[in-house]
Parts: sequence; structure tokens; C-alpha cells
Amino acid sequence: MALNAKLGSLSTTVIVLFASYLYYLLAKAPEAPKLEEAWWDEGDEGKDDISIRPFKINVTTRELQDLELRLNISRPPTPSLETTHHEYGLNPKVLYKYLHILKTEYNFTERQDFLNQFPQFTTQIQGLTIHFLHIVPDNPEKLPVFPILLLHGWPSSVIHFTSMIPSLTKQTNHSFLLELVIPSLPGFGYSSAPRKPNFQAHNIAHVFLTLMRRLNHERFYVHGNDWGGIVGAHLTTLFPEAVLGFHSNFCFSLRYISLVKIILGSLYPPLIVAKESENKLYPLFDYIRFCLTENGYYHVQGTKPDSIGLALDNSLEGLLSYVLEKFSVAANKDNIHLPDAGLDKYNTTTLLDIILFYYWFPKTSTTSSRLYAENINVKVFEIGVHNLPIDKSVPCGCAFFEHEFMYQPESILRDKFTNLMHYNTYKSVGHFAALEGSDLLVKDIISFVSKTLN
Repeated sequence: MALNAKLGSLSTTVIVLFASYLYYLLAKAPEAPKLEEAWWDEGDEGKDDISIRPFKINVTTRELQDLELRLNISRPPTPSLETTHHEYGLNPKVLYKYLHILKTEYNFTERQDFLNQFPQFTTQIQGLTIHFLHIVPDNPEKLPVFPILLLHGWPSSVIHFTSMIPSLTKQTNHSFLLELVIPSLPGFGYSSAPRKPNFQAHNIAHVFLTLMRRLNHERFYVHGNDWGGIVGAHLTTLFPEAVLGFHSNFCFSLRYISLVKIILGSLYPPLIVAKESENKLYPLFDYIRFCLTENGYYHVQGTKPDSIGLALDNSLEGLLSYVLEKFSVAANKDNIHLPDAGLDKYNTTTLLDIILFYYWFPKTSTTSSRLYAENINVKVFEIGVHNLPIDKSVPCGCAFFEHEFMYQPESILRDKFTNLMHYNTYKSVGHFAALEGSDLLVKDIISFVSKTLN
């Protein structure tokens, strides 16, 4: 009996020591990659034109005629199955609604004029033409002004943030103003796409750091959603000295220690998450099943972006169906069971603006889809930026909206965002909060910036 007890004690000690060593290995951060200037346009390295040039969207008559022709000769879609709504993809009835609006109500000239009211510019960085909005607030009272870089994702665009511009650039109950820099991700909208492979999120972060410095902003705030949240986190991770604070409504940690914690938490969830939020993450199999069900696009774009891009770049109905379905599920995973797909939560004109002016006319479905393929591969994980914690010197803030499909509790987020000084949850809207409930997101960003100044 005594021998068995000693062996049992020894086994426990070995397990504890092994677990401790494993924890140490997983928690230990790798070295940050050293980023150097690169040339992402075709051919040998050239010299950037560092001038900042005014820009206006200019859809040609020929492009409009081509679109009109396609609208008039489109083939009727295959009818949906009986008793279904959007479980198999966007129901043709909803697609017809949007096609009808395009044919009878949508005014292309007026919408182009609306989009061109915002100050837009382009500049060249590492061979890429980078398009961005730059809004400098009126400041008659000479308040402190802080620059903030606002980063969108897919299938969105700089329009993602335009409804927030008036609220972010005026002073209400806070003692500062924000100067907004809103770039189109490379390969999106009117930013050119790289012509060489392996252009990854940390490379985009480097490009945007250069953009902010070219605008004479050595230090600035960063906010990102979707891919913009990933790029913003990478920028903050690799260049903490440049970031006054990082805020996102798409916060998550892919550090290996975080993934181990989440798996272990499936055995006893209270170790990881509060009881009231447990159903957002556990049972873990249900969470994984949902991701597998709704992230088919992620796998296609992560493996064969040119195939799906070719289809979307040449079929307006296909592009509308593909993108609207993602906006639907992103607002609430249960929208697939609703007749209107829950798209009434968005402004219809804004959705059409995004799809037409930032994907269809500039033909960016292929180049924007490549972002997935370049960032979902072994090379990216070998570089390991995702496994680096953000330096404690950088204040971080996260806003979680109720219907966001990606959920991690604070205890996990702190593995990545080591100085998580601001965390709020909101019982409304979903993934694209700026398009659904921009007032809430504005409030959260202003609150976060205020905390960093106290």
C-alpha cells in the first residue's frame, strides 16, 4: 500500500511537472519577425511615388452600360427547395428583391456623388497604390486631436465606417477629437493588389504603418474589424511603439496557450468562461460544427481564391448572392431561417454601394479573396505573429456584440491583449457592428480612447 501511494504521488508529480513544462513552452512567445521594405508590384523593385494624390471614384459610361446589359439578360436562378429559406444559401426571392432595386431605384450617379463627398487620396507604398479616406476634424476650440487608423475586412470596404464619421470627428462629452485615416486593404476597392505571392497580414500592417508615418503620424490609435482586426492586431504586436491604443470588435487570441486552455475548458467550462456566457463557446463540438457549417467560403477562398474570384468578378447575380448571404449570417447565425435573411438590419443602399463600387466595378473579388489563401497556410503559422502577445505598454480594448460568431472570454483574450483595460459586451447586432449599430461602436471607441488618456 505504501509503495502504491509513493508511486501514485510520484506519478502526480511527474504529470504536474510535465504540464508545467508544456504550459511554459506554449506560453513562451516566439521572436518577432523582422520586416524589411519589399516590392509587391510586378517586376523588379522600383521606387515609390510618395506623393499623396486626391482621388475620386469615376465609373465610366461603358461600365454602367455593361452592368445594365447584364441586369437585362440575367438567367433566372434555380428555385429554392420547398420549406427552406436560406439554409442552402441565399434564397432567389431575396436576390430578386435586390436585382429589382438595382433596375428600378438605385441611382448610380447619385451614389457615386455621395461616396465622393468624403476626402479620398492615393499614395504608393512598396509598389502598391493605397487608397484611403482622410478626415481631419474642424477644431475651432483647439482641442487635442488624435489620429486613428480604421481598418475594414471582407466583404466590406471603407464605407464600413462612413456612418461613424460625423460622431467620431465631433466633440460631445469628451475633451478630444479624432482624425480618421480609413484605407482600403490592398486588393480591395481602389487599393491595388500585390502581384507577388506571400503578401500576408503582417505585410499589410507594415504598409499601413508607412501610410500613417507618411501622413506625419508617428503614434496613433488603431481600430479594426474582421481582417482589419487581424491586421490591426499584427500592427500593434510588431510596432507597439507606434500605437497609442488598439481597439477592435473582433478580438480573439490564437496563441497556442489560448487554444490549449479552450480545449481543457471543455472538460470544466467554469475554468475559462462565466456561466452566463458558457453557451457561446461550449459545448466545443457545437461551436466547431457551426464554424464548419458557415465557413465553407473560408476554405474555398483559403485554397482556390482565383476560381471563386473569377466566378464572382463575372456574375453580378453570383456576387450579390455570395456577399449578401455572408452579411446575413454575420448579423445573426439564425438569419438563415428567416424569409428576408435578416438583411433588413442593414441599410439596403449601403450594401449595394459596397458590392457595386468596391467589388463589382473595380473587379476585386479575386484579389480580395486571395487574402484568405495568403493567411491560412503553414508559412503564416511558422512566422508566428499570431502567437506573440501584444506588449503591455499598449492599452487594448475589445467590444463584443451578442451575435458575433467568434467569441472568447476575457481570460483567453488576455493571453494576446496583455493590457486589456477595456472590455464591453452589447446585447445587440453582430459581426459588422459599424453597419448595424454604429452608434454603439462609436460610443465604445470614444470610451476606450478616453480611458487611455486618464
